[in-house]
Amino acid sequence: MMPHKPTYEKLEKQIQELEPIESLPDPSETVSKADIDAMMETLFKVAPIGIGVVKERMLFEANAFLCRMTGYHRDELIGKSSRILYPSDEDYEFVGKEKYRQIQEKGVGTVETRFLSRNRGVLNILLSSLPFDAANLSAGVTFTALDITESKQAEKALRESEERLRIAGKASYDLIYEWDVFNDTLEWFGDIDGLLGYEKGGISRNIGAWLDLIHVEDKPLLENAVEVHRTKSESIHYEYRLRHRDGTYRYFHDHGLPQMDENGRPYKWLGVCTDITDQKRLESEWAQKAVELEDTNTALNILLKKRDLDNQEMEKKIFANYDLIILPFLNKLRNSLTDNQQQQLLDILETGLKEILSPFAKKLSDPLIMLTPSEIQIASMIKQGMSNKEMAQLLNSSVRTIETHRANTRRKLNLKNKKLNLRSYFSAL
Repeated sequence: MMPHKPTYEKLEKQIQELEPIESLPDPSETVSKADIDAMMETLFKVAPIGIGVVKERMLFEANAFLCRMTGYHRDELIGKSSRILYPSDEDYEFVGKEKYRQIQEKGVGTVETRFLSRNRGVLNILLSSLPFDAANLSAGVTFTALDITESKQAEKALRESEERLRIAGKASYDLIYEWDVFNDTLEWFGDIDGLLGYEKGGISRNIGAWLDLIHVEDKPLLENAVEVHRTKSESIHYEYRLRHRDGTYRYFHDHGLPQMDENGRPYKWLGVCTDITDQKRLESEWAQKAVELEDTNTALNILLKKRDLDNQEMEKKIFANYDLIILPFLNKLRNSLTDNQQQQLLDILETGLKEILSPFAKKLSDPLIMLTPSEIQIASMIKQGMSNKEMAQLLNSSVRTIETHRANTRRKLNLKNKKLNLRSYFSAL
């Protein structure tokens, strides 16, 4: 508030109160009343605030700043009702009642009101008034008018921004928060209380009370983070657990960004806190299922290996029975037959039995598909370790014929001129 234009005597008294009287020269010898008046006139003209004088709400004085603020020339204001400054009768009447009520009670009156500027439209004004004589208001009242339009607009924008954050917090599954670094307070834009099982306002907004809800394993990390982020300028990402009212814990993911002051230090943090409890639960279930599946696969692999071993053992037994029981009778029967048609039927029977009973015959079907039935029969005997003479006797053939079949078999299998034993080759199939 700008002081009213004092009398010479009042100014002298104020100066005496500021400095010890013995350190001041005699005012009558150094400063004249005319000098004081001139000084006050200069201050009145150059002050960066609107200043004026009214008597019974008629304008008797207006400084240059007040004229620029309202868009009027001084001559257009002097002698006019102060109603000219207001955009409505309501504003004018409110100031007349409230400001003069305060003057009567306290000696000074301060109100927020509105002025109507010719070139800027409606302005928000902080109006302060001080009478020359509190016992005689008709003597005149000095007023100052501070343009607070920009600050009011900023205040309105801030309120609207906070309201948008509140709406966003309520409409989102995420919690938006603002942490005041200097006051250590948290402002939540979302139902953090309800999420943790409390009634509205049940959780303190102090950072210390919030840290008390942190899981004991996560608390050192968060306590350190609070200290680090008083100076840290980068964004943060954390996961932690907050205690629910029922004693359980909920998982949260926190992403915060700092608001920096002119010195490059954070004074507020704005962040988003996401409840990831369900996600963590699913991850845990998936991990458990993965372990169970791995155990199942291990057990299945063991069973499959055992089945393969059992099958191999069974195939060996079946093939051994074929060699020891069936094949000798077939050979005897072949030696006793003289009819070609019967010989052919026996060949078909023998081939069919090999396909059904012998795993070796199945294994030969791909790599030895180019061999004749006789060569496949000889290959089976070679695998059993029979000599050329033994095979010749069983097949009622000559040793030379057997040798020819062996040579043809090596050629067809691309084993010619290779130091590879046929019995070893067939055993590996």
